[in-house]
Amino acid sequence: MSPARWAWAAGAPESSGNGEPHRNTEGTSGIVDLIVHRIRLRPGVTPGRFETWVRETDYATCPELPSVLSFSVQRVSGDPSAPVHFFEVITVRSRAEFERDAASPAFARLVADFGKMAEVVDELAGVRVEPGYRAAVG
Repeated sequence: MSPARWAWAAGAPESSGNGEPHRNTEGTSGIVDLIVHRIRLRPGVTPGRFETWVRETDYATCPELPSVLSFSVQRVSGDPSAPVHFFEVITVRSRAEFERDAASPAFARLVADFGKMAEVVDELAGVRVEPGYRAAVG
């Protein structure tokens, strides 16, 4: 996960509704549900190299970050001159829990690796307007 900076939804009301944990249980303002980063590759880094790292390292580290409920990276463009090459979507339990995870050795390794290959050019963070929609799987 790219950790360049985090924007938090300050003062958002606590929500519930679909059984997923969306409350900031630490009592601080700013419940975070979803974080989206737009990512640009550094010069000389190919999309294939970045995607291999995402599959083998980024995704594999997620179980070491208990605040992360889901994480995925999507390819936008392979054109080296594109303003954005990928975006990532992170769903977290709470801001406080994610901040704890961001201070972990596992997250520090992601920071170091990511910074060699790419940069976050934009971030959005917010809280789901409940109840949302999710299709039944299976």
